[in-house]
Amino acid sequence: MSADEYLAALRELDVLRGSQQDAAAADAGRRGLLHRDMGALWERLGAQRTALNALAATAVLPPVPDKPYPVARPADPVAEVALATADADAADEGLEQARYLAHRPALLPRWRADERNGLIYGVAGLLSLLAQMTVLAGAAGQPFSEQFAEFAVCLVLPFVAFGAAWLAIGVVSRPRLGGEEARPAHKLVRNPRLGLVVCLSTWVVSWWLGTVYLG
Repeated sequence: MSADEYLAALRELDVLRGSQQDAAAADAGRRGLLHRDMGALWERLGAQRTALNALAATAVLPPVPDKPYPVARPADPVAEVALATADADAADEGLEQARYLAHRPALLPRWRADERNGLIYGVAGLLSLLAQMTVLAGAAGQPFSEQFAEFAVCLVLPFVAFGAAWLAIGVVSRPRLGGEEARPAHKLVRNPRLGLVVCLSTWVVSWWLGTVYLG
C-alpha cells in the first residue's frame, strides 16, 4: 500500500469515526429527550390519578385501577411517547369535563339554571292547563251557581302547578357534588318569578276556554 492510499484510508476511517460519534451523540440526545418526556409524562399521569381518585372518592365511586388496560402501541419509542402524551392530553380534557359535570345537576347538566327551570315550569303549567280544560269541559252546560266549584278549582290549579314545579326543581336540579355555577347548594336557583308567570298565565287560556265551553 502506497503512502497516498494509506492516507486516504486514514481519512475514510476518521470520517467513519466522526459519523459514528455523531450518531452516538444524536442517539444520546434522543434518549435524553425521551427520558425527559417520560419523566414529565409520569408526573402528569400521577397528578391525573390523584385528581381522579379524589373525584371518585367525593362521588362515592371506586378508585382508578392500578394497572391500565393493555393497548397496542407502536414499536418506535418516540412515537409511543407522543401517543402517550396525546392520551394524557385527552385525559386532562376528560377530567375537566368530569369535574364540570360532577358539579352540575343530573337533569340537563349543560343547560343554564333558568333554561332548565323554565322547562320544568312549562311542563307543570301545561299539566295545569290540561287539568283546567278537563274541569271546564265537565262544567259545560251547568247553571252558573253550580259552576263556582269548577272556577275555584281552575283558580287553584296554577298555584298547585307552581308549587309542584318548585319542589321538582329542588329535587332534579340539585348538583351532584356541590354548588352549580359556583353557587352553594343552599342557594339553588329556582326563578320563582318565571314560574309564576308561566303557571299563572294559564288563567288566560282558562278564561278563553270558559267563554267557549260555558258561554
